[in-house]
Amino acid sequence: MTTTRVLTAAIFCPLLAVTLVIAPLWLLALLVAVVAALCAFELSMLLIPPLQAIGQPQADIEVARRGAAVGLPLLLALFTFAFLLVFTAYPTPQLLVVAIIVLLLLGAGGRGSIDRKMGSLVGLVVSFCCAALPWVCVWQLMQAPHRPRAVVLLLTLVWVSDAAAYFGGKALGKRPLAKVISPRKSIEGMLCSLLAGAITVSAFAPFLDWQVSFYVYPLVGVVGALLATAGDLLESVCKRFARVSDSGSIVPGHGGLLDCTDGVLVTAPALLLWLDWLG
Repeated sequence: MTTTRVLTAAIFCPLLAVTLVIAPLWLLALLVAVVAALCAFELSMLLIPPLQAIGQPQADIEVARRGAAVGLPLLLALFTFAFLLVFTAYPTPQLLVVAIIVLLLLGAGGRGSIDRKMGSLVGLVVSFCCAALPWVCVWQLMQAPHRPRAVVLLLTLVWVSDAAAYFGGKALGKRPLAKVISPRKSIEGMLCSLLAGAITVSAFAPFLDWQVSFYVYPLVGVVGALLATAGDLLESVCKRFARVSDSGSIVPGHGGLLDCTDGVLVTAPALLLWLDWLG
């Protein structure tokens, strides 16, 4: 598992870095829309089946997961893809309001009891807001004057801190961080993650035009690593709710795409706010 994880990262990360630097904006918009759609699909597959089967036997959740609830996640993925493409061209708040209304209608429509409809509605809206909308922030970071440094910084910070937590936890981990939510995470691993975050952002300092004191860079790194850890734990809550270990299997050695980007979903909005505040 560790070897596959490292090989996947070694192949994927350089390809992504080159893409961010040389790809035209239309291709980046397409890439963001695809990733957002897949993340929304994976999260909705975690949430909708158990939400639809609340109060029912565990067997009913398994039946829903195997096929009964796949239709709505697929609709959500297609809807998210279309929404992101339109939003990149026409970024207006009204479009977001329309999107939420459409999701409410999708969740409330169709056959089934009111309990199943409410489960569908909650699953659709939460999945869209938590796994799709943060990619709007990533898209904003991709545009001038932030592109491509901000996005490279974001992904490097999240993935380096995650790797530090993983390997640091394996080597030094003794005290659990959140035993019920994610038994494999340790306090020692989180401390390694914070240190890696501070070092990562400090290393980027010469390439960033932030008009701040140098001590701010490691501080931003620590906050970013904390946010990435929070995103990881939030996804772990969803997986615990769905009683699965991974959100999918699309990324060898890592699991689903959501498993790889959970930290990005929380850190991207914060980084965008920070850069807007800096001006």
